[in-house]
Amino acid sequence: MMLLTIIPNWNSIDSVRSVHSVFELAGLVFFALLVVAEAFSHNSKDEGRKHLLDAIGIWFFAIAVICEIIAYPYGRRNDELSAQVIGSLDTKATDAAGKATQALNDSKDAETKSGDAADKAGKALGKVDSANRREAILEKQTNALDERIRQAKAFADIALARTHPRAYRMDAKKFIDKLKGVAPFNVEIRYKPEDAEAYGLAEKIAQALGKGFDGTGKDGLGWNVVGPLPLRDRPRFFPSGTRDVPPSTFFAAGFAYGGGFEVGGVPTEPNSGAPVWKLSDAMDAAGIHFMWINQEVNLPANTVRVIVLAQFD
Repeated sequence: MMLLTIIPNWNSIDSVRSVHSVFELAGLVFFALLVVAEAFSHNSKDEGRKHLLDAIGIWFFAIAVICEIIAYPYGRRNDELSAQVIGSLDTKATDAAGKATQALNDSKDAETKSGDAADKAGKALGKVDSANRREAILEKQTNALDERIRQAKAFADIALARTHPRAYRMDAKKFIDKLKGVAPFNVEIRYKPEDAEAYGLAEKIAQALGKGFDGTGKDGLGWNVVGPLPLRDRPRFFPSGTRDVPPSTFFAAGFAYGGGFEVGGVPTEPNSGAPVWKLSDAMDAAGIHFMWINQEVNLPANTVRVIVLAQFD
């Protein structure tokens, strides 16, 4: 705290408030730039450009966080100086009220002094009213700062989701616990080719369902799992499609939402207890949400195919 007292304008409430507002605004601007950079990255078809925009977005995020960190002590200092001002005003108001009371008592003894006492009482009440208005203004400013902090946290949550792979966010323990006691069924896992993030999630799902994370089966379910395999090796993508249509065609067509499931028969209702819905519920419990379930006539009835697509397609 001794070091902070030598910062220029540290004892001026107007200067502290101005500096705090500047860094708060700068933080919001860089969070907005982060979102813009990520939007351009998402829409870019060039992988090199995507990596560049992601890197720029991370720098914007870092600068925004630094601005918030710098603004924080100024926000605290603003609260301290505001409290001092309010305390001073309360003291003055109390003193003025005491003088007014004394003046009113004196007016009983001397009628000639009543006018002077009434004037002092009016001034005292004016000071009290001024103090109340100042306190209301400070409260309004505090609420505005709280709203800015809330917005900054929301931007930070968006940035966190875009900079952390799904394999990192997937809760494997909740996934496995959700499937314990479920009768084992065959699972085939496919992922979008040349997408490292999609492969990482596919690999983690395969480990949890199969031999576990150390290969011994102690921390996995021990089911029969095929994959993960790239999606290009599939015999076909839709029942109505052709065998030779490249996967990129389907990705460009908007078949996305991060991934989904395919079953050998007609998809049943969510509460039917079918294997595909058991697996979908486990994914939801682990924090990974796939949005679709389709029929694939070439799959056996006791097999579910998990398809992991790009995180933000």
